[in-house]
Amino acid sequence: MSIKSIPTHMFSSRTNFCSNAMKINSLTIVILVLLSTASVFAQTSKVRFVHEPDLRKLLPKFLTPQGFLDPKYPEAVAKPSRYCTDLYGIHALADTTKDFIKRDFVPRFAEVTDEDENTVTLKFKEGFSCKFYPHSALKVMGVTVNFDHVEISGDTWQSLRKNIDTFTNLLEKSKLARKYLRPNPHFKDEQLVFAQLTKRNNVMPKVAALSDLRNEKNSLLVYPESVHGNVKAYEKFKADVLDKETFDWVALEMLVPSQQRDLDIFTKATENSLEHLRTRKVLLEYFKDNWNGRSGPKTTAEENYYFKIVEQMRAKKTRVIAVEAATPEYIFFRNGETKFGGAVRSYWWAKLLPQKGKGLIFGGSSHFNDKSPINFQDFQAMLNPKLKMYSLEEIKIRNY
Repeated sequence: MSIKSIPTHMFSSRTNFCSNAMKINSLTIVILVLLSTASVFAQTSKVRFVHEPDLRKLLPKFLTPQGFLDPKYPEAVAKPSRYCTDLYGIHALADTTKDFIKRDFVPRFAEVTDEDENTVTLKFKEGFSCKFYPHSALKVMGVTVNFDHVEISGDTWQSLRKNIDTFTNLLEKSKLARKYLRPNPHFKDEQLVFAQLTKRNNVMPKVAALSDLRNEKNSLLVYPESVHGNVKAYEKFKADVLDKETFDWVALEMLVPSQQRDLDIFTKATENSLEHLRTRKVLLEYFKDNWNGRSGPKTTAEENYYFKIVEQMRAKKTRVIAVEAATPEYIFFRNGETKFGGAVRSYWWAKLLPQKGKGLIFGGSSHFNDKSPINFQDFQAMLNPKLKMYSLEEIKIRNY
């Protein structure tokens, strides 16, 4: 373009020139945003890469010489977090791309040491490495969570914790935390549970015979299951409790709240009606693989005794309450199977129970017998002190 061909109004005044310059800059920004959006869309339109780590390589650093989880590790992670954290060193991330990762960290904080189609590995100036898995899913023991994530190095779990803290602190200081870390939607619940750890006295259900509960209208029988999947223990539970007593509702750890509608329909539907057959099929499909074969041989869905409990409650017209609100995301990335994560889950159990009626809760014994006052019954007493709690035997507190 010649000078003569340039429109003279662009030079008519400084104001006009600045205005046009601002328009050009604005247009440039819009184009850059569109290009970034297009890049993200191009990646997110692809199927997520499924990362299935080798647990045999991942877990040894967390174990004692005897092969048990080092008890100091759960203590080290037993605290609330505003963000989703890690599964044994694999830290949850918000959705991102390799381009964003390299642009944000290289060369200011790290250098690229390896890269392939699905991952990029950076070595940070502090000496640790991070293998990023953008647009990915994490699959462990057959369970898949669609979270991007990063695997952080460390020879021991103590050094790994230090490196994770260094990485997350770097994100905070560089104002990248909101971009790369996933918010923890259960932070407030964790704060409440953490406060319970400072208290001293456990709440214990009153030991009573089943016959003593017959006239109790607003009561809760606590029945811990010492080992999930123990058929003989189930047969005793069935004979001593389920066959002999009628409840208004029975709460089970083995079911999740998203199943509540189908559970209610299954309990009330007319025998062999379309709704009965549909919900029975849904529940059978669930119990085909879930809670099946945990401490014994795997059975058919119909022979899975947890399904048998649900079916027996239908026959007795007893409502079944699903109380396990923990998602795979919480189990993976908020230490849901540790003492602290288990306590948060116990709190959710209590929140999901009906406020009145004669009920029973059946779940893993670790939710009832911790030495800290973070058991189910502690939260139940906090949320609904008018509901009397009973057990058929004394609940013995474990010392670990």
